[in-house]
Amino acid sequence: MAHPPSPVQAVFDDTVVDRELAALLDTNGYELEHPQRLETGGSGGKLVLGYLRKVRGEPRPGGMRIIKLVGPSPDAEAEPANHLRALDVRVPGTEDFTERHLVKLDLLSLKVGDSWLMFQYPAGDGQETTTLARLGRTRRLPQLAAHVVERVLGGWNPNPTTGGRDKVPTAAEFVTELLGRRADPDSPLRAWTRSLLGPLTDSEKWFTLPGGDRPVPNPLLLGAASPLSAHRLPFTPRGHAHGDLHPGNIMVPVRERASAEDFWLIDLSRFSATALLARDPAHLLVCLIADCYLPHMGEEAREELLTALTADAEACPGPLIPQGLAATVTEVRRAWISWGASAHLGIDPHWRQQWFLALQACALMVSARRRYTEADRWWFYRLAAEACGAFLGARQVRSPESAPVVSGPGLVAGLPAPVTGLPDRVVSAPEPVTDPPPRGAAAVDTLPEAIPHFRRFFEPRQEEPLDLAPTVRGVLRQIWETFEPPRRQLPSAPSDELWTLAALLRTRATEFVFGLARTSMSQTHVYEAGVGDHLATLVAGLRVVATRADDLRQQVPTVAASWGTIPPPHRQSPRRLTALDKLIEGLDDVLLAVGRAMAGLGGNGL
Repeated sequence: MAHPPSPVQAVFDDTVVDRELAALLDTNGYELEHPQRLETGGSGGKLVLGYLRKVRGEPRPGGMRIIKLVGPSPDAEAEPANHLRALDVRVPGTEDFTERHLVKLDLLSLKVGDSWLMFQYPAGDGQETTTLARLGRTRRLPQLAAHVVERVLGGWNPNPTTGGRDKVPTAAEFVTELLGRRADPDSPLRAWTRSLLGPLTDSEKWFTLPGGDRPVPNPLLLGAASPLSAHRLPFTPRGHAHGDLHPGNIMVPVRERASAEDFWLIDLSRFSATALLARDPAHLLVCLIADCYLPHMGEEAREELLTALTADAEACPGPLIPQGLAATVTEVRRAWISWGASAHLGIDPHWRQQWFLALQACALMVSARRRYTEADRWWFYRLAAEACGAFLGARQVRSPESAPVVSGPGLVAGLPAPVTGLPDRVVSAPEPVTDPPPRGAAAVDTLPEAIPHFRRFFEPRQEEPLDLAPTVRGVLRQIWETFEPPRRQLPSAPSDELWTLAALLRTRATEFVFGLARTSMSQTHVYEAGVGDHLATLVAGLRVVATRADDLRQQVPTVAASWGTIPPPHRQSPRRLTALDKLIEGLDDVLLAVGRAMAGLGGNGL
């Protein structure tokens, strides 16, 4: 009597993928026990942790393995091969780096449609590990970041090339190579820049940015007309590079006393053996700034940081710059300078000047990423321009005394700084888009201009009547500005920060319930226009956020005492996960209600 086939084990909740995985394991005599999904940090792939056990054929030790499903993309197509290439590096002097700092692969990778299945050994030393992104702003961060840079440069590249007999690149070609497709004429980065500053960004060598007091070079003008094209870089180190080095691709131990030498690189899809070595250190630093520090910094502190990053010295002075950030910048730049100035290389000051070009390119990369706020993207664009100017200054190029002031539809100078309270009147923003943000999105990208985090970056609409409607609109903006950044940061927030963040969310949600009621009571025409239902939903959502924030606040002390910091995904506290997930869900509902209310206001011309 024929027996029905065994049901396919649900691993990735994808019938085709799960069937192919089951066939691969069965053919090779393996069973996968207790698979559980892991967080990916927004990489787009899917990770499953499980115990791989040999049940047939030649005996082989089993153990914990991570199975990675890499979705369709140009990088994904190359990931298995590039990961193997990184592990197969046999250059003398790199053996220790490969053995200690690269995640190992197990079994063969499997192509499933346009995706790949990869089997990896867990990153780490058998103790609790997490990503540098999840570790957050700890006292260890400056030393960790600097040591990663030191080892990626020196440990992975004991004998780099500087281009051999190839043509010496210009500074413009250097930046273009780092940017890759982002430098293309039709790239999203260029489209975003044109939308802010207008068409002059495609042609002007120098311009004055809105609110600026002097000309700066155009950081995206990289053709023959660029001032950078007149300067060649005779010593441009090339060698082994990760290609996408950011805090989410670096695994570190959770324990506070762990050695800085204990780190592991993951996601080697962009590995290259002939890459420009300037990218990895600069990209790591700008990502740390963008993810860990900049959202919490005021305007004056941001200005101090611009000055410090584009100075020739490694120090990061500025009384308003957070101490941890200042130390991180200083230590990373010190590691950068020390490597280039070492006795066996001796390529300083050429290498020191390449810092500015790498900073220019990597700052533009951040500007291209929609997950960041418009204000933060604009700050990184300014950093790119200032870094370009710093390189030219190091080459004794003087800026012109004056240059055209660029001003496009998305950016004007002189608008007020963000308002921190519940004002009676605020600066109006462009009309909102009508599509609501998607449920559960990590960062709601459908309202990038309707509800800006910093209103000074948006041009007021002259046709909007100056009646009481901006009061409600202003409160809606305030709600967005208050809750959207924490919504992005909550999934990776360290446990020692969750209590404070939850308490703040609870307080602000309660304040906004009364603030919204107070401002809308005097505007009956808002309700007549049909926006009232959205406001009622928003008020209910704010009350839910306040309650759930309090629930999380009650759970955090227990979790912090148990784990010391945020635990790895497979050892999360179920009670804490539930409280955190419910709070995130509540914030999603609030942002969705804000989007719908703003769309209603815009649609009725109020």
